[in-house]
Order: sequence, then structure tokens, then C-alpha cells
Amino acid sequence: MNDKELLKQIKNIVKEESNFDIPPSIIESLQQIDSVLTKEKIGHLFRKFNFHDTPSFQELKVGVLSNFNVDEITTYIRFESLKNNIFPNFYLSSFNQYVYELINKDSQLYQSSPDITICLLDEEFIFDEVSSIIDIKEVEETIKRKLFELESLIQTFMQHNNGLFILNTIPLNKLTHQTIIDYRTKAALSRVWRQFNGQLLSLMDHYEQLIVVDIDLLYQDSTVFLRNDKMNYYGSMSFSQELLSSIAEEINKISRSILGLQKKCLVLDLDNTLWGGVIGDAGLQGIKLGPDSKVGNVYFNFQKMIRNLGNQGVLLTINSKNEWTNVQEVFDKHPYTILKEEDFVKICANWEPKHENIKIIQSELNIGMNSLVFIDDSSFEREMVNTYLPEVEVSQMPEDPSYYMFEVLRKGWFNTISLTKEDHTRKEKYKQIVKRETLKKSSHSIEEYLYALDIKVDIVNPSDFTIPRLAQLTQRTNQFNMTTQRLKETELKVMIDDPKMIVFGFRATDKFGDNGIVGAVCIEEHNNSNNKIWNIQNFIMSCRVFSRGIETAVLNHVITKAKEAQVKKIVGFYIPSKKNHIVENFYIEHGFKASNEQSNKFSFEYELDSTLTKQAPWINLNAKEEVVR
Repeated sequence: MNDKELLKQIKNIVKEESNFDIPPSIIESLQQIDSVLTKEKIGHLFRKFNFHDTPSFQELKVGVLSNFNVDEITTYIRFESLKNNIFPNFYLSSFNQYVYELINKDSQLYQSSPDITICLLDEEFIFDEVSSIIDIKEVEETIKRKLFELESLIQTFMQHNNGLFILNTIPLNKLTHQTIIDYRTKAALSRVWRQFNGQLLSLMDHYEQLIVVDIDLLYQDSTVFLRNDKMNYYGSMSFSQELLSSIAEEINKISRSILGLQKKCLVLDLDNTLWGGVIGDAGLQGIKLGPDSKVGNVYFNFQKMIRNLGNQGVLLTINSKNEWTNVQEVFDKHPYTILKEEDFVKICANWEPKHENIKIIQSELNIGMNSLVFIDDSSFEREMVNTYLPEVEVSQMPEDPSYYMFEVLRKGWFNTISLTKEDHTRKEKYKQIVKRETLKKSSHSIEEYLYALDIKVDIVNPSDFTIPRLAQLTQRTNQFNMTTQRLKETELKVMIDDPKMIVFGFRATDKFGDNGIVGAVCIEEHNNSNNKIWNIQNFIMSCRVFSRGIETAVLNHVITKAKEAQVKKIVGFYIPSKKNHIVENFYIEHGFKASNEQSNKFSFEYELDSTLTKQAPWINLNAKEEVVR
């Protein structure tokens, strides 16, 4: 479908007066759009579409501030968001009102309660208060003062909003630089400006809610330039439409992260993907891999990039039509292979259809099908996976392997706000999952298997060391997430500091190793006519420990602690999402009784004089760290 046909279809969709979900074919077509003009048109067309009537979309509240005209960025953010079934609900501040919006606790910005607030600034942030740009000392002093003011605004923002605050490094316009005619002063201004942007980036070390997008890196795309001078003069647009579109792409990557939409697993072909040639035909000496040849160096560097992703917690798997003995020979004997057998959590090297292998990978790793990205040089294999497994992200790999790295990285599938200790050990934990599956298949019964695992669960209280992981669980867990409440670290800390709240995590270990912190529970205490009630606001558990009774042991622990605290009743909540239907009966199965439904929020009650209806006797739960407020 070309751009013109796509625009025509979208116009028909937005004209519908009845509720109308956007067809998957349209969403898929959006992925192929490169034209900035087409992106703008599509974003503009959907501005009045009622996404509240499309249940497949998630809402994201976005605040936009700037010291120049930045209105057009909303159309590009809307376009990028549509590709991931996100609909942004914007608060767009008036021109150059960012200081007022941030210092006034009653501003419309704070009243709109955005999940992310974008504050874009141009060089006039500094030069508006400089009498002469050739006076480098004055520029330095102004930068120092403005940095102090900006940091104060960030601190004020964080007092009134728990969402993310997104700044940009501030580009120095080439024409401004060319105004200076001597090269020593040119160099001095460049040095001072680079230090300034370095200081902006360093602010991220001190504020968890802050993200600074490095604008300079966006210019490496040949289609992106800083400014259209005509639009700057006549429309006060300091940034070009191409740059605004690129910034919107980065905003979308951040949005996916906080909504739990990032990917987890990379499914890789081998022949002509990780090396050049077919190992079964060319043999070990015949494949192209390594710095000795130009083509071999392409695959050599591609493998380096893949390994770097794996070292940051991306799960690497193999899905290849190959004899395993041939593949193993490459991993064991080729002098230039970067990736080794141990880098992969699951290997499918056989002659089965690749979409069937992906089902096995997804099942054994126990992650959502939409958490996988499939990489294969064959258009036939890509189309087969697209057809049979539409939830899997299939990368449209270019014919020239020189562009493999760009294609895999450009969409930021695996981007996250920050890495935790758990991310660096994820590979080993998922390897343990595969071992558990092997044990399960060899056991005569599920009970025999569960007892053989020797599962231990430890209650973990929030601390500076555990809060990042607990927050990450709320952001990345989709299936066992009772209310899908996404929490940033700052929001979680506010909850922990609330005397009415009880928050704890839990860690699981078994005979195959430590799974790390795999879940969290958030409880709010109420007093109703002198009767204590515990409301379980959310119960979260990682998919990698499903089906072992850990959730039962933890819930029984909550019930036991509630009895000790003389609580009269426990109420659990369930809010359906696209992915958490597997836990819709969780509370019922554990002896809770359905009470009511309000705005798609189901509640279940448990009377504390009831007898526990479900047990997990094979689990040893250690509660040395008491549940505390």
C-alpha cells in the first residue's frame, strides 16, 4: 500500500461516527512510512479520533513545553505512538511559557498530570540573555546561571509531578557559529557549548525522573537538519520538521518503555544473518566471518552488536534451519565468532518451520509472543512468521548486510529507562527456565516436579537497592499484573513513604539458581468503622516463575500477616488488559468472593475468618524481613 492509498483509508476511518478500531493492516503499514510529510498528515488526521473507543490502545498523557513554537511535534508523536497502539493525550503549553508552567503549582501543566513532560529548548535559552556572542566569558557566565535556573525548575517539577521530565541537549546553530570570524573564538564557543551540553546530560545522574535526549546524535541521519530558516522567521520554529520527527521517535521509545511495551527476546537466524554463506554447504572455512575480509567484517561487527544487547539483558535465541553439529562447530572452532553457544538461552537448529520453533521458544521462556523480535535474511521466512505469528515483531532486513545493525537498532525495541542488576543476570535466569522445563518433562507428575525444584521464596522490603527492580516489574510485567499500574521509581517511593501503604517484593530461588526479585505486592490499609481493611492495589509476578505456586505462597503470606494485624477483610482488585487475562480468576481460585465491578475494575473480598483454600506445600517461604509500612 503506497502513502496515497494509506491516507485515503485513514480518512475513511476517522470519518466513522460509530466506534471503530484501527485495522492491524493500517498499523502495520505505518511501520513502513519514511516521509516526514506523510507522518505529519497522518498525525494530523488522527488528532480528533476518539481512541477511548478503541480498547486495543493505551493512553499516555503528554505535556509539551518550549521556548519556541513546537506545536508540530504533537502530530509526529501521535504518528509514532499509533504504530505501537498508544494514543497520546496532549497538554500543549502556550509559546515560551515553560518557566511559568513549571514554577506555578496550579498551572494547567500540573493539573493535566502528564506521564511524560517534554521541554524543548533552543540556543536562545542562552543567547537571549547575552549581549555579545563573541564575549565568551559572558556566554560562560550566562550558561552557569541558566543551568542553575533550569535545575531549580526540574526540582520544582518533581515536587508536583511524578512523571518523566524530558529535556534536550541544545544545538548550536551553524549560522550563529559562522557569525564569529576568528577561529580562536569559534573554538572557544564550541568548547563552552559542548561543556554546556555535557552538563545538561550530567543532570541525569542526579534526578531519576529526568531524561536528556542528545540532539547531536540525530543529525547523523542525512535527512535530519536543525532548522528551516524560512519557517523559523515566519513561524518561530527553531527546529525543522525533520528534527521534530526524529525527536518524536525518541519520545516514542521512551513511551514504550514506561508502558511496558519494549521487547525482551531477539530470535536470530544464522546463515547469511550471523555469518555470510550457508554453513552446511560452505563448511567452517567457507563462511564469511571476521576482520580478514570486508563482508566478513560486516558479520563480525553485527555479532559484536548482538552480544552487547545480550550483555544488557536482551534474551538471545537461535531459530535456524540447520544441522546442530554444523552450528556447534562454528561456535566451538571458528576463530572469529563473537557469539558462543553459552550466549543463547534457547537454540532451535533443526528443519522445522520457523514459526513452530518460535512457539517453542516463547513457550519455554514463558514470555509474551509480542515480546519477540525475529531477525532473518530470508523474505520467505519473514513472511511466514508474519502470517502465522502476527504478534511477533519481524524486522524487514535489508539485502545488504552492511545495514543490519542500523535496522535492528533504529527502532529501539529493547530500550529501557535504566538497567538494573536483574538485567545483567537475565540470561542465566532464563537458561535456568529451560533446565526446569527439561526436569518437568522427566517428572512423573507435576507435584513430583515442583517438590524436586526445592523452591524457596524470600520476602524483600523496599530499599535503595531493591526499588529500581520493583519499579521495573510494574513497568515490564504484563501477564501476571493484576491492575497493570505502571510505577516509576519516584512514584513507588511516594507509595512506600505513605503510612497507609504496605509494599514488599519477593525473591525466588530453586535448585537451578537464584531467580532474583520476581514479584511485588502493594497494599493500602483502610479503617472502616474501626475495622481494618487491606486493599491489594496490585499483585505482580514475573512470567519466568509462572506455574510453580509462588503466587499462592505469597498471597497466603499476606493473609497470615493480615490476621496477625487483626484485619477484618482483604480486598483484591483486577483490571483487565490485553495481556493479563490469565489472572482474571486468581482471587476466586484462592477463596475470594466477587463483590462488584466499577468502570471495568473488578473487586474480590476475603473474610479473615475463612480457611485457606489453596496451598503450595512444596514452597519454603522465608519472611525474616517482615512486611513493614
